[in-house]
Amino acid sequence: SSCSVDLPNPLPSKSLKYVMSNIPESILRVKGCTRLDNDDHYSYFERVPSGDVRIRTYYGDLITGPKLLVIGPGSDPNTLDEIIQNSLES
Repeated sequence: SSCSVDLPNPLPSKSLKYVMSNIPESILRVKGCTRLDNDDHYSYFERVPSGDVRIRTYYGDLITGPKLLVIGPGSDPNTLDEIIQNSLES
């Protein structure tokens, strides 16, 4: 299964770290794109099955806007929205 949710634009870097570490391990792929902190450019990020997180600059335009996409058993937009909200409050 898979799902996607909107991300804040910009998203604080500390919130991205929280999100990436709190998405269940049953989710095999995590990726997305948003602006981080006060950056003018977008950043593409992904968490691979090993748990490593990669972040790189994305200079293009986002057609769908800032998004978080997950693929794997237990993918649920309500859970993702809750994790994102908790990341902004912590």
